[in-house]
Amino acid sequence: MGLTEKEIGGFPDLNSDNPMDLDLEEKIPDNLVYCLGINPQKLNDEELSKIEKRIKNSKVVGLKIYPGYYPYYVWDKIYDPIYKLASSYKIPVVIHGGDPYSSKALVKYSHPIHIDELAVSHRNINFVIAHFGNPWIMSAAEVIYKNSNVYTDLSGLLVGNQNDIEAFKNDQYFIQHIQRGITFIKVIPNWYEKFLFGTDWPLVPIKNYVELIKSLLMKNFMIIFFIKML
Repeated sequence: MGLTEKEIGGFPDLNSDNPMDLDLEEKIPDNLVYCLGINPQKLNDEELSKIEKRIKNSKVVGLKIYPGYYPYYVWDKIYDPIYKLASSYKIPVVIHGGDPYSSKALVKYSHPIHIDELAVSHRNINFVIAHFGNPWIMSAAEVIYKNSNVYTDLSGLLVGNQNDIEAFKNDQYFIQHIQRGITFIKVIPNWYEKFLFGTDWPLVPIKNYVELIKSLLMKNFMIIFFIKML
């Protein structure tokens, strides 16, 4: 996901140029695809042209917006040019949902319930709610359940090291918090297609986070597997 900072901990950087790229020290590997990050406060014709030019690059598979970090609801007209590009090029828009990793952000803008209005008005675009909208898991689950063009990823459900992940893996309240939303969505045929894996690396060690997500989903997948085998 594209995100740039001019200083460590400086995001949201209201002066960041579009498009926001992957913030890597080295050149982006040829086999890596990603979403361009968008600063809604700098969407003039020149920057929109830059974004479109980059979309035409095969490495770009979507766009990422950051409500909460930037003080706009997802349905604000400021994002209209971004949705127009997404529609034209048939690429998804990933939306930061839930708790922002910054004390400067405003959480009212990042509540996943606002994505419902967006999904209804742009049925030809697929939207992905990042982080399952955590802590508003059930609100995100309702929006995903209701709208065929809304999906979610399971990144950023927690931040920490290996020991932190193990502690949460054994915390019944944390597990139930996430599984309640999954259970709500399970009434949809092929419900598992609504979920994408994500890590929010480097905020967690990847291997341990994979095991955490397995512990959340494996029981449900095993049920599906056995049903298909019958």
